Amino acid sequence: MVLSNKIQELLSALNAVGVEYKKLSECCDRIFAGGTPSTARNDFYDGDVPWIRSGEIAFNSIYQAQRNITLLGLNSSSARIIKKQSVLLAMTGATVARSAVNEIELSANQSVAALEPNPKVLNYKFLYQVLANRYEEIRSMGQGVLTSLNLSMIKSIIIPIPPLAVQEEIVKILDNFAELTAELTAELAARKKQYEYYRNQLLTFTKSEEDGSERERERERERERSVG
Repeated sequence: MVLSNKIQELLSALNAVGVEYKKLSECCDRIFAGGTPSTARNDFYDGDVPWIRSGEIAFNSIYQAQRNITLLGLNSSSARIIKKQSVLLAMTGATVARSAVNEIELSANQSVAALEPNPKVLNYKFLYQVLANRYEEIRSMGQGVLTSLNLSMIKSIIIPIPPLAVQEEIVKILDNFAELTAELTAELAARKKQYEYYRNQLLTFTKSEEDGSERERERERERERSVG
């Protein structure tokens, strides 16, 4: 109820004053794609620089990469360091148009666009929520067989820019809902395991020796009657 009231207050306030809309290129300090070091060079890989690929972007918060590159590999390719608390957007592949936030400094390959919001204008989690909410719309912008996005398309996306205080409140509300959803999902999973355990216990019967003996005696009596 408290969350619902807060949302209603926010919506009423925003509808009263109106909200400014801007292109991503106008509210982000940098928007760029990553790169891939030469795979022929072993010394470019398995270093200390986290290196994200588009398949790792799944409406999530990223704290580590599945693979790292070396500083030499970074400097020898078009990959660049992406500052933490930025937004990542998959540009091609099965996850195209999906977004994520990186909570660590990292790099990425050319299938990933990095959006570094201007913190004076745009809260990075608010930007993530807006892009995640518009996933289908952004995905439909893709072109070609692989339904790919390019940087020009991404920079031209127009989003609402309410005051920072409002952005932060919206993020707080949505984070609360996400936390509740995670707790409910975990609770449902636990209840499902509990249900399966008790179902198995209640429907698994051990044959009673006494019952077995009684049935055997009954069969013996039947045989005697048939002989007689």
